[in-house]
Amino acid sequence: MIQLNPRVNNPAVGTFYVLLSAIFFSLGGFMIKIIPWQSLSVSGVRSIFALITLLLYMKLIHHPFRLNPSVI
Repeated sequence: MIQLNPRVNNPAVGTFYVLLSAIFFSLGGFMIKIIPWQSLSVSGVRSIFALITLLLYMKLIHHPFRLNPSVI
């Protein structure tokens, strides 16, 4: 099982994650420009990928999925 430690005292780790997110953000913008879809389709597909990522992360840290009126 993967152990996640939110308090990593190494500044290089934070810098690496910022660099990685900048690369993915730029790559996402580039990919949107080369795909000949309408904006609503691109937004829907990006939302599906974001949902899958969040659900996998929640499963990894054993956080329960709650759907109640305050969440909605």
